[in-house]
Amino acid sequence: MGERLFYRVSEIGDLLGCSKSKAYELVASGAIPSLRIGGLLRVHRDVFGELAGEALNRAAPSQPERRPRGCDNSKPDLAWAGASGDKSAVR
Repeated sequence: MGERLFYRVSEIGDLLGCSKSKAYELVASGAIPSLRIGGLLRVHRDVFGELAGEALNRAAPSQPERRPRGCDNSKPDLAWAGASGDKSAVR
C-alpha cells in the first residue's frame, strides 16, 4: 500500500527525537498541527515537510541592510558611545 499518511503522536516523538510527552505537548500547543479522527489523534506526514520549511525560513540569514544610492558606505557610523575619542565611556 505504500507510505503511511498519518502517524500517532507517540511515533512523532520518535521521529523528532523527543519524548512522547513532549510530542503531546507540542501537539496540544498547536506547534505541531494534528487531526482527530474519531477518538484517534493523528499527525499527517506532510507536517514534517512544513515544519522543516518553516525552520529553514527562520534560520535563513536576513538580507543585509541596503543604503540608498549616493551614501558613502566607507565612512564609519560614529553614533556610538566613545566616538568622540573619550575612551572612558567605552569599557
